[in-house]
Amino acid sequence: MDAGNQERQGVTSIESKGPTREFQISYEKIWRDFLPSELQEVPGPVKILSVACGFGLELKSLKKIFDEVKKPVEIEGIEKQSVGGTRLFNPDIPPENFHQADATDPNSFGNRQWDLVILRNPQVDPRGITMREEWVKILENSVKAVAENGFLFLTTFTPKEMEAVHHFLSQQADLKSVVEPQDITRGMLANFPMRENKIALYKKISPQAELNKSV
Repeated sequence: MDAGNQERQGVTSIESKGPTREFQISYEKIWRDFLPSELQEVPGPVKILSVACGFGLELKSLKKIFDEVKKPVEIEGIEKQSVGGTRLFNPDIPPENFHQADATDPNSFGNRQWDLVILRNPQVDPRGITMREEWVKILENSVKAVAENGFLFLTTFTPKEMEAVHHFLSQQADLKSVVEPQDITRGMLANFPMRENKIALYKKISPQAELNKSV
């Protein structure tokens, strides 16, 4: 079986599973609760990047929300593995917008910046204390990829992972936490179908802008 057929079978298998539909509904609820309203005021299309995007399961519901308010959006994804399945799963997004690239390499981001960068499930070491080295690089590159006044959206599987990632991001001078780490299911979703259970949102603000506000 060629790689293309394997990817098509993989997407078909994912779409046929009940939890995937629930995942779409759940992520739509998350976006409606947490998507910053400032993004609708961005001049021109809202530029969005999903880092280590996998199949990009969360992107359909995100595009749906922007389509509803007739706000143009440009969604891209970076994935170290094949992006063939990502393209098949997101037929409404131009296939060339998904790039097979290593997010630990800053060149993969092309010195560009986005209004919203999505990073799902950064991994820590097995003890849940420190970031794995490759994910430190991915986080550093992702922070740089956020435009000024843009946002970094983050989820993790476990509280310990979020604690480690949040500690790391809190050391970044140009990032401000606008949604403190919290349970995805708390008061939002009764049966979130995936293992993710922590969410956080950060805004990129230049240190000089913060200094001016305090004067």
